[in-house]
Amino acid sequence: MKIALQDKKAVGAFLSRKPYEGRVLTTDGDSLTAKWGKLPLVAKWDKRGKLVLIPTEDRGVKKAQDLISEMNA
Repeated sequence: MKIALQDKKAVGAFLSRKPYEGRVLTTDGDSLTAKWGKLPLVAKWDKRGKLVLIPTEDRGVKKAQDLISEMNA
């Protein structure tokens, strides 16, 4: 899966805690979700404001999580 510009914007919006609908990633500001399969949860903010990456074996989700790590560094 290649990350599209719209999905990079969705990750940026998630890190800024704003809602955004990308091509295959969507965020309500509190969680980042993929739009394929059973709508896997990619990441979320916990109650203390800490970023939580959800453990997964899905390669598409892992790519999105890698992008989150790069953008959040």
